[in-house]
Amino acid sequence: MHAWPAPDVPALPGEGLPLRLHDTATGEVRPTAPGPEARIYVCGITPYDATHMGHAATYVAFDLVQRVWLDAGHSVHYVQNITDVDDPLLARALETGDDWESLADRETQLFREDMTALSVLPPRHYIGAVESIPSVIDYIAKLQAAGAVYPVDGDLYFRVHADERFGSVANLSAEDMLTVFAERGGDPERLGKEHPLDCLLWQLERPGEPSWDSPFGRGRPGWHIECTAIALDHLDSPLDVLGGLIERGPAGDDEFFEQFVGRRQLGGQLVGLLLQRFVLEGRDLLLHVGRAKHVGGQPTLSHQLQERGDAVGVAGQGFRHGRLGAGRHFLERFVQCILQFLRLQ
Repeated sequence: MHAWPAPDVPALPGEGLPLRLHDTATGEVRPTAPGPEARIYVCGITPYDATHMGHAATYVAFDLVQRVWLDAGHSVHYVQNITDVDDPLLARALETGDDWESLADRETQLFREDMTALSVLPPRHYIGAVESIPSVIDYIAKLQAAGAVYPVDGDLYFRVHADERFGSVANLSAEDMLTVFAERGGDPERLGKEHPLDCLLWQLERPGEPSWDSPFGRGRPGWHIECTAIALDHLDSPLDVLGGLIERGPAGDDEFFEQFVGRRQLGGQLVGLLLQRFVLEGRDLLLHVGRAKHVGGQPTLSHQLQERGDAVGVAGQGFRHGRLGAGRHFLERFVQCILQFLRLQ
């Protein structure tokens, strides 16, 4: 799957400061410490509806992470997925009578156009859940061989406590994890599960839903396991930043990135989520936008772009500048950026 065109990123005078972020594991704000190449994975959208302003704020925020790293002299290896098969997408297709693949393609293209209009730097790898299914199957098989998978009515679940450090990176209490899990697409009350937080890896074929052959029976991935597979396939461990969009749809359909992060060192091989230094939700980087979610009657981003034209691009840049803070170093570099911009006109 292809991303969108890359905007020009002119070299700026001066030397950029290290990127400082909130470390979820320690609760501290501290500098990131990437090597020559910074590694970031950000969970993408489920393309069942048009991009909205919450999406825009989220991806502009992670775009800023990239730009600060680039300004500090790092190259950036950025990977993003798109969940082009999932419950919200299938439900919307059923509701509207659309073919689910056509719906996904249409909304994915709209997302590309919106990111281009906002001058968001594209990921080096933009990978769909469908194209990652062979890899997902391989990783589930590895987890299964390590004894970390069990069946519930034919569906396969991951034993989260196969990792003794489970939850230490997200740094949430057990109660909070249960709440978040239930609110964002999990099934803590499903009968037959060994633990409420165990997450769905493979869902057996349901009537009228797409499915793929696997050693576990025909079905499809569950719980956004493609994020794990894509990150492992395209990024070296450890990641420097792991980020995700948290969204609640108008009908209670959830998109999520699997927040129960940690090191799954099973059988001497890293077969689950990567150990990362920083975990960020989109809301951690927003100003007053709050959690990215649909609001009844909220205009889509494409509608805003049509109405405002170039003003949206200017607003995106203003958001980036606002996130950098108002320190003296930033103000000096901001003036330099403005002068360079004027020279380019």
